[in-house]
Amino acid sequence: LLDLAQGDEEYVQMCQEVMGAFSRADMPEALRLLDKHFLELTYSLRSLFRDEQRRVLDVIVGSAMTDAEGLSARLYEAHSPLLRYLATLDFPLPPALQRLADFVLNTTLRRELGRRELDFSRIRTLLEEAQGVGIELDRLGMGYALQQAMEGAMEQWVERPEQLGRLRRLRRTAELARSLPFELDLSVVQNYYFRTLETELPHFSEQADRGDPVAVEWRDNFRALGTALGMRV
Repeated sequence: LLDLAQGDEEYVQMCQEVMGAFSRADMPEALRLLDKHFLELTYSLRSLFRDEQRRVLDVIVGSAMTDAEGLSARLYEAHSPLLRYLATLDFPLPPALQRLADFVLNTTLRRELGRRELDFSRIRTLLEEAQGVGIELDRLGMGYALQQAMEGAMEQWVERPEQLGRLRRLRRTAELARSLPFELDLSVVQNYYFRTLETELPHFSEQADRGDPVAVEWRDNFRALGTALGMRV
């Protein structure tokens, strides 16, 4: 590429222009700029190695999916009162609106369940919305997303088990998971819990027995977490 440019300055400018268009997902402009700078030399995705093809396609498809999700969410928001009203009448949703609601609610819930810091109120609101309009949830995908969120929260907590705030969030995540009809593999989280049961609980229980209020709250949250994970404490 350096040989094709008329100097370092022109090369840097060319890179900035092309990457700017590419970052905006403006494919026509990116192609126009490539034609401008490389003249008769043309390249396509087929010119790249497989890994690079996948990386470029991930960017392009990801941008398209973001646009699709945004547009669908706006359409759903505009028509959601009608969907909820039809559901109260036990009236079947028109197929197009049914597919729209399926896509928006499932996509939004998977994204919310995959966050490192879960917004419990929003998740429950979305679940109630899905139930209210009769949407069939992607239980497998959501269960996996929630499982990953739990494992991440557990790994974060065991780094500093004295952090009561992290323990509270982990307990609430486990309680949410237990209340949902999703199948989760809790073996990783349970193994972490068992190790903490042996290494940390005796210390905090001793402090709690002495009347330390923070230790008392820690022990209560730890026991509640164990119950939510199906562990015997």
